[in-house]
Amino acid sequence: MDAPCSECIKGTAHKGEPLGTEEVVHGLNTYVIGNRASPKGIIVVYSDVFGLPLPNNKLIADAYARSGEWLVYLPDFFQGDPVPLKIADILIPVDATKQPTLSKYTGILANAPTFIRWLSRHKVGPTNVCLDFLQAWEQAYQAAKVGSTFLLARICC
Repeated sequence: MDAPCSECIKGTAHKGEPLGTEEVVHGLNTYVIGNRASPKGIIVVYSDVFGLPLPNNKLIADAYARSGEWLVYLPDFFQGDPVPLKIADILIPVDATKQPTLSKYTGILANAPTFIRWLSRHKVGPTNVCLDFLQAWEQAYQAAKVGSTFLLARICC
């Protein structure tokens, strides 16, 4: 697995309630939203390191689906083991103006061991789950209509 990009540890907490549903798709818990009847195509969104628990990821999937043309899938590639949200609260607090700089850095230092253990669990081998998921899509949808579109989107919130 590549090292997380610097944008994966920056950002803001998005406002709103996700509108999709979670269901098992090709063996993975997956957030699904959009046009199921006759989509223009399918979008598979790769989340940031905070995975499904961070509402930002679902809200971005909702934004892709908003036009009504797309069926959007946000798989839990971390299989229930994203970076803990307590780390997200330190890195992207709801109100950064109320978080003293010293508090931010002591929080990062205090949670560094948790993050390092998480990184050790998500090396290249275990992340083959992404490729397995996409290969399952390819097999399941080979007979899909000509002209359909399949897009991948990697996001950092």
